[in-house]
Amino acid sequence: MQLKLLNYYKMISNIASNLVGAFVPLIIYNLTGSIVLAVSFLAMRSFFRLISLLIFKKIIQRKPELFLFFRLFAMVLYCTCLTFISQQLIVGCVLCALFSGLDQSFNSLSVETLLNYAMSSSMDSKSIGRSRVFEKLGVFAGLIVGGLILDVNVLIVYIMAVLLYLIAILPLFVYYLRNRKK
Repeated sequence: MQLKLLNYYKMISNIASNLVGAFVPLIIYNLTGSIVLAVSFLAMRSFFRLISLLIFKKIIQRKPELFLFFRLFAMVLYCTCLTFISQQLIVGCVLCALFSGLDQSFNSLSVETLLNYAMSSSMDSKSIGRSRVFEKLGVFAGLIVGGLILDVNVLIVYIMAVLLYLIAILPLFVYYLRNRKK
C-alpha cells in the first residue's frame, strides 16, 4: 500500500514542483536579460540543497514522511518568494534559491528513504521500474502544463503547484498517521 501511495505522491508532486521550478531561470532571464543571473540562481539552489542535505540528513532518514509534509511549507515559501522576484530581484532570487534547495533536499532524500523501506518488503524489480516511470511522467506532465500556463497567469501556476502538492501529500500523510506506531 505504501508503495502505491508513494508512486501517486511522486507523480503528482513532480507535476507540482515542475510547474514552476523548471522555469525559474527562464523567468530570471526574461526579467534581467542576464544569463549569468539565471545560472547563478541554479548554482545557489544547488548550494542550498547540499547544505540542507548535510544539516537534515539524519533527521530526514528517521522521519521521511514528516519532511515530505514540511516540504509543503518550503514550497509555499518558494512560490511566495517567486512573486517578489519582479520587485526585489536579488533578495527574491536568493530566497527562492534557499527555499527551492530546501524543497529539493526534503523531497529527494525522503522519497528515496521511503522507497527503500517500501521495497525492502517486496523485492520486485517491476515495482522499481513502475516507480521510476511514475516519477518521470510527473516531470514530463509538469513541464508541459507549466510551460503552457505560465504565460497566461503566473499566480495561478503558483497556486496550482501548492494545491497539487497538497493533494499529493495527503494520502501518504494519512497513511503515516495511521501506521506510525507499527
